[in-house]
Amino acid sequence: GLAALLAAPTLLWGVVRGPRRSGAAAAPLLDVTLGPGPAPTLSRRQLGAALLASSAVPGLAMAEDMALDDTQKAYFDFTMDGQPAGRVVIEVFRDVPVGGQRFLDLAKNIKGIGYRRSKIDRIRPDEYIRVEELTSLSYTDAEPSPITSGTNMAPLLAELQELKHRHDAAGVVSLIVRDAEELPVVEKLVAKNGRLVTERSVAGAPANGTAFCVCTAPGPELDATNLVIGRVVEGLDYIKSLDALPVVQDNSGSPFFQAGKNAGDKRAIVAEQGFGKPFAKLVVKQSGIL
Repeated sequence: GLAALLAAPTLLWGVVRGPRRSGAAAAPLLDVTLGPGPAPTLSRRQLGAALLASSAVPGLAMAEDMALDDTQKAYFDFTMDGQPAGRVVIEVFRDVPVGGQRFLDLAKNIKGIGYRRSKIDRIRPDEYIRVEELTSLSYTDAEPSPITSGTNMAPLLAELQELKHRHDAAGVVSLIVRDAEELPVVEKLVAKNGRLVTERSVAGAPANGTAFCVCTAPGPELDATNLVIGRVVEGLDYIKSLDALPVVQDNSGSPFFQAGKNAGDKRAIVAEQGFGKPFAKLVVKQSGIL
């Protein structure tokens, strides 16, 4: 059995080949040589995974979840006001494992949780476009999320600190994992036990690592808040064409808006969320893995 094979690595050894890229000629995942002699450096885990994936071992099929997104590419088909508009293909960097796999999970829409039917909710010409944040990462609060890292932001923030990639060119793709500024604290009087007390709460919800931006120009200011997970390899012209669409005017410089935001006025917060929103309805009709 498999256990016996793993226990005698000097009798069965082989060379594990890397994952086959999309469109490449078929090749075995494992070349096996029988016979005595020293085995190459190969961990038991690597050998076991290769044996499970190889058709050379009868009766063992590779589980679907073991095919870890070999191509590392996700596609997004967009519509504008219900009409097909363009396809964008994003290559995900392998050296950002948590953020990258999280993005791929959301692109795959695991158990219906993902980017399908999400909208582009902000366009900042010559800066970036943004796909809206998801409101939930599981069906119920009691159910664990099927998405990598779930609601735990710590691994994403740790990768952000490593800063392996920067927003240094058009086409860079990143997850929003930190707010650009602290959310305002709102105070209100409530009645408790027959007397008025002041309660404090944060206005709005912090970033949850699901909204993503696609740069249309270098954006170094995003390095502090957005985790770069990949780059556009197809469809960048379509993304850049969105700059020409009419959007809700950014009125953040207004003293009235600033006063309302500093006071935690929810109307100011809602207004800010609408800045840069396109008047056209731009939707992810379909997304997945190539």
